[in-house]
Amino acid sequence: MRFDECGAGGTMRPSALLRAVQDLAWQHSIAAGFDRDWYQERGLTWLVRFVDLRMGRGVASGSTLRMRTSITGLRRVWARRETEIWEGAATEPAAGTTIDWVIVDTEGRPVRVPDDIVRGFGQEAPTFTPARVHLSHPQSEPVVDPWTVGVRDLDPMAHVNNATYLDIMDEVLAGAAGTLIGPLPPVRYEVEYLRSAMPRSVVSVRHWAEGSAWTFQFTAEDGSELIRGRVQPG
Repeated sequence: MRFDECGAGGTMRPSALLRAVQDLAWQHSIAAGFDRDWYQERGLTWLVRFVDLRMGRGVASGSTLRMRTSITGLRRVWARRETEIWEGAATEPAAGTTIDWVIVDTEGRPVRVPDDIVRGFGQEAPTFTPARVHLSHPQSEPVVDPWTVGVRDLDPMAHVNNATYLDIMDEVLAGAAGTLIGPLPPVRYEVEYLRSAMPRSVVSVRHWAEGSAWTFQFTAEDGSELIRGRVQPG
């Protein structure tokens, strides 16, 4: 864990952990014979539709992580990937993720997972029900914060990277708490990705308390829904 991947509290940002998990997913795919060129030649790519990130404790700057990832579910256009993360030689995981992915073509349309991929990973994973974030009715008027999407938020596909939304949620929660850091572990982030925010657009970030949890709804300038999220400390 690099110095710049940690926040003011000295521990790894949730967004940095999610980026490491996504990078490991690509390493797994390359090891199975499916690198980015393979997908580009076929006009295919994977998009994240849901993230469940569970952080049991903070990971300190300079720590070495051990990570294990596997495909635990497959259905027509979906794949579910589970990842466990340990800090150093610890025997108890520091964090874990469940991520639901959809495979799409160059037009962004979902397509059937190729048989080559199923065979390449050497498994017949069971089917699963894609996860969702269900919004509750806020008991009080939600607070709305604007967020202007910058070029720094974009990945090589010119999309807002999935992990960026965790940074925005932490920014909101740190502001609400009057601190310089988001929620401390143990904490759980559940995020459902409906659409990507457009570069240089102004996104409305609605958020409201729900017991000890916080619920988020990101909407575009035309009012369409982009992201649903829930952050549960403790």
